[in-house]
Amino acid sequence: MDRWWGWDLSYHYFRAGQRRRRNLRVIGRNVSPFDPPALPEGPPGPTNFPGEPPTGKLYVGVRESAGDNVVTRYETPAGAVLGVHRMFFQTSQSDATMAAVCEAELAAGRLPWMSFKTPTPWSTVTQSYLENRIGVIADITSGPVWLTVWHEPENDLTGGNTIADWLTMQENTRAALDNLAPHNIVFAPVFMSFTWNPASGRDPDDWWTPDAGWDFVGVDAYNSDPEPLHDLPPWPAILAWVDAHDLKLGLGEWGIDPVVSSASKHIYMQQTWDDLVAETSPHIICAAYYDSSAAEDWRLSSTGQGLAKFRELMADANAYHYTD
Repeated sequence: MDRWWGWDLSYHYFRAGQRRRRNLRVIGRNVSPFDPPALPEGPPGPTNFPGEPPTGKLYVGVRESAGDNVVTRYETPAGAVLGVHRMFFQTSQSDATMAAVCEAELAAGRLPWMSFKTPTPWSTVTQSYLENRIGVIADITSGPVWLTVWHEPENDLTGGNTIADWLTMQENTRAALDNLAPHNIVFAPVFMSFTWNPASGRDPDDWWTPDAGWDFVGVDAYNSDPEPLHDLPPWPAILAWVDAHDLKLGLGEWGIDPVVSSASKHIYMQQTWDDLVAETSPHIICAAYYDSSAAEDWRLSSTGQGLAKFRELMADANAYHYTD
């Protein structure tokens, strides 16, 4: 039986069986009246989903700019492999292409966290469409794939799209994954950190549905001020919300743009990392830097020290890889 990250494929039969029993769902986690299958012998692995890092560890990830090569820009200088590669696929890219890219990432030791959007409004996205779109990815057995279907939906309430339609699309994704079990896919939304800021006028609870069965919650967080990421005003509210739903938090994108002195970027990056590491037990599993922006101050290379600091974090003792 194929095994990755300390689990075997029977794990997915177990989780799928739980999810189909809707009466057993408890705020994003599942309970069961039967005992889980025996785990392989050896050190204890993750307890919630494939690829989850152990306490005290988190993934260092990146979304690079078009034309960047992750090996030459990050990995070779760092002497380390990226933990997570954040990737966005276009509707024009085939299912087979997405699967091939994910396979290549896993072979390189990187966990792919992929997103795609749909070519039609949310209300038209059926379970059948989603099963066809992600079916080939579900067949991958070489490692976990993290999946987000339409990230930052708060920005896209146009063209007739509604929150209710997006939530239904998430529930349809979970139903599709259940039908594709056993599979390697870990399912998570990605929201904007601004949604937890009262100035947004949004209520994060409007975007919650237990029937999506998300494995964790993703957030994109940027700090435009010369300070670490955790000094963002909504940061405590984000952590409290994730805790209330008994889930972990992954940063699908993060960035720091010190408006006073870009030369301080590396200092705030280190302070951010130190805080994220301290939060790993109750909260954080991944931090993927958004090194891809027309606004160059967001780029790691806006200062040489920023890029050097990122490479240093890649090799940090607390940086995790799915192959660990």
